[in-house]
Amino acid sequence: MLRNKSLIVLMSGHFFNDILVGVLPVLFPSFKSEFGLSNAELGLIALAYAVSSSLTQPLFGYISDIFRRWWLTPLLVLWSGCWVGLYGFASSYAQIFVVAILAGLGSAAFHPLGATNAVRVVGEKRRNTSMSLYTVAGSTGFALGPLVTVILIGQFGLYGTLGFTVMSAVAAAFMVPEMRRIKAIDDRTVERSAISTADQGPAEWGMLTRVIISVMLRSMTMMAILQFTPVWFDELGYSSTFYGALVTVIMLMAAAGIMAGGWFADRIGGKAVVVGSIAMTLPLLLIYTQLPGTSSFVSGAAFGLTSDASIAISLLAAQRLLPGRTGLASSTILGIGFVSGGLGVPVIGGIIDSVGYETGLGLLVLVNLAAMLLASTIPARVWGLRSNRAATIGADRTVEA
Repeated sequence: MLRNKSLIVLMSGHFFNDILVGVLPVLFPSFKSEFGLSNAELGLIALAYAVSSSLTQPLFGYISDIFRRWWLTPLLVLWSGCWVGLYGFASSYAQIFVVAILAGLGSAAFHPLGATNAVRVVGEKRRNTSMSLYTVAGSTGFALGPLVTVILIGQFGLYGTLGFTVMSAVAAAFMVPEMRRIKAIDDRTVERSAISTADQGPAEWGMLTRVIISVMLRSMTMMAILQFTPVWFDELGYSSTFYGALVTVIMLMAAAGIMAGGWFADRIGGKAVVVGSIAMTLPLLLIYTQLPGTSSFVSGAAFGLTSDASIAISLLAAQRLLPGRTGLASSTILGIGFVSGGLGVPVIGGIIDSVGYETGLGLLVLVNLAAMLLASTIPARVWGLRSNRAATIGADRTVEA
């Protein structure tokens, strides 16, 4: 019961932390009109947040391994909430830029610490399930962030972002009592964790590079769609409620895709899911970018479902290629892979400024095609073989390592 309660508390922290991650894109139309920004400049803000929230994750992961304090997790939720609350009070492009970086740092520090705790508060046989639930809690928060943002700014204007500071304070207060107990569980598992991580095999860095690039290309596509959809539909004359709900639908379906991708990977193999999901994404992405309108809820939902189906599979692939270095492997995919995808967003923004949204976003089909071709060159053993008794035992050992 204690462990289940602890996992729920960690899931709630991940949920509230990632609500904050989904705020920035919905504010872009307001920032663009108020400060006269170009799409390329908006892309740079998105990149700044992506760099601070992702590229620093391996560093924070290392720090959290040697500096475990029970109060860090709720403090980081509060930190992010305070800076996100200041978005609406920024009076210049530079201030938005700085606030985005500081908010991103809080998210970067939270993720490795939260994920490590989520693994340690459940039994070994249930770690795959617990990590799936923990991941989906964050994805759901990320998906609801735009909708909550639209409601707050609709009621209070840009100053409504202060509501996120209030929510994060409540979430942090809710986490404090249970985090003391989680720390006690953590203390009892440190020795066992040290033993398991000591068994390290040879790393396959070349193969890992291919996995990272495939993640980068898919990340670039999803980030560009999420960042520019609000601005695009705002210029088409749709309300903030419309495009806020649209972005939420895309991200909720992406969360569902993560669960579905893992389920299918156990039955038909990881490579089939990775390559197949990208292949399905190609026509859906083309429909979404070329036929904007109310039908975008349908095409966007279908795109979201397939676009992130390989996230969990890619994380496990990295762990197989870096045996005994689970934290480093996960941070590498979530950090380097994610932020590298963000590098392409300003480029896409510049293209959109030159040729328009339909053509600029439509070119992402070629990016996904490259991801599919690269993923197909990676051996099936890396992505994970079809589930059977031996494979299940091997997978459990990989996760435990």
